[in-house]
Amino acid sequence: MLWIGIHLPELGLEIFKQRLPKTPNKPAVLALNNQISIIDQRAHEHGIRVGSSLATAHSLTTNLIHFNRDEDAERQRLRQLAGITYRYTPMVSISPPDGLLLEVMGSLQLFGGLGRLNKRLRHLFQQLGHRTLFGMAHTPLAALVLAKSNSKTDLPDFPDKIVIKNISEQSLRDVSLVHAEIEPATIERLANMGIFNLGVLLALPSHEIGKRFGTDLLTYLDKLTGRIADPRQPEKPDERFQSSLHLLQPVRDKETLLFPMQRLARELQGWLRARQLGVTRLQWEFQSLSGKPLVLPANFAAPRSNAKSILEISRLAIEITALPTEVLTVVLRAT
Repeated sequence: MLWIGIHLPELGLEIFKQRLPKTPNKPAVLALNNQISIIDQRAHEHGIRVGSSLATAHSLTTNLIHFNRDEDAERQRLRQLAGITYRYTPMVSISPPDGLLLEVMGSLQLFGGLGRLNKRLRHLFQQLGHRTLFGMAHTPLAALVLAKSNSKTDLPDFPDKIVIKNISEQSLRDVSLVHAEIEPATIERLANMGIFNLGVLLALPSHEIGKRFGTDLLTYLDKLTGRIADPRQPEKPDERFQSSLHLLQPVRDKETLLFPMQRLARELQGWLRARQLGVTRLQWEFQSLSGKPLVLPANFAAPRSNAKSILEISRLAIEITALPTEVLTVVLRAT
């Protein structure tokens, strides 16, 4: 098997930034219990670091945007992304809070090899507004670890199982334990023993690991290396498309409204292409704090799957329609 692990290191922050009417030009952070858990590049440039307090972050810059973590929204976004990547393989599973797993061995011939497949996946996530790190390995856990550590795995376009296993194991050797799914207390104990990377840990006798650290760590390492099976449940793709953006600030003009509409149109494009479908009718819904939601249909003479053409027709529809004074939620449905 050949697994691609996709790590989305800023997912928790990106889902909030996508709800803003326009891309923010201010530093932004995600907080959990008043502690910084994710920062963007602008926040990093201001000296803000993961683990610092929210108060410290605000002291470093006066125009900081901060959001509180929403685990339910993160899981929902992972499921949406899984549905969009379904076009590349039917074996797509989520790995909360910020990971996706794709088994792609049977897809290599169809997409012209691993290199081209990776390139298409990276472009897809970039279009959807997500920063990603990729890892490739013979087991799902190894693929995720290599993704989180941003380790390079030099696999050929059409590798066989032996090559995948050998290169995966070689790539794991230098990976720091902090990128593995190992309890922090266990990592600290291992560090006190002079063990800082997976290569040294995996070289220890299994019975010694089990004796010193218990069966949980031993089971994890066995799944990581493929000594025992680690079956994954594929996500079931939705039969109908519906997605929404709950904006953090009200939108009062039609031109600004096109920004969240464009994001939803790109999601629909990915969903349609994953199923090799086109849409002839869709429905926009614009919601405000007061008043009845406005439902706006858009019809096409021929099936469409391109976000640009979908947005062009939709734009014509909103130009001749009186929208709510303040739009806070935009919904897109395909029928």
